[in-house]
Amino acid sequence: VNPRACHETELNYLPTLHIRKIAVIGAGPAGLAAATVAARRGHQVTLFDSASEIGGQFNIAKRVPGKEEFSETLRYFRNTLEETGVQLRLGTRVKADDLVGAGFDEVVLATGIAPRTPAIPGVDHPKVLSYLEVILQRKPVGRSVAVIGAGGIGFDVSEFLVHQGVATSLDREAFWKEWGIDTTLQARG
Repeated sequence: VNPRACHETELNYLPTLHIRKIAVIGAGPAGLAAATVAARRGHQVTLFDSASEIGGQFNIAKRVPGKEEFSETLRYFRNTLEETGVQLRLGTRVKADDLVGAGFDEVVLATGIAPRTPAIPGVDHPKVLSYLEVILQRKPVGRSVAVIGAGGIGFDVSEFLVHQGVATSLDREAFWKEWGIDTTLQARG
């Protein structure tokens, strides 16, 4: 999200000497960062995404308990896109001919990932759901669930299923109660 993290004194984005017309394909975290940095440098940037909203995989992550702060990252990028003058084209699939015809000097591909389906017998059974179906589409799951995959996505799906409802990180009173925070300031610190 922040390519300069830990390199703030080394990686300086200077104003460009030659303004370029740049197309960024994909409005996920990488595409958002590329578009806003290029625009801040002075380039004319158009950001394309086939989805109806910015965010890519962040739109999945922000629904996982404990990761709600990704909503704020997306709010930041929405404001930054407007502030920097990036032209946003959501719900738009572009082809190479479209980009050439529009006269773009450069094209940045930031199209993200495509979920893979593991070659496991039974994966095509009607009761088997992908993480996108569970988290984004909120398809109902049974009482007993097996999550295949011990990586980040498997963990996120498990957290999502176990902690459904309003996240305490978004409800101040619930957060204070969960963490034992004395808002009356009666306890000595």
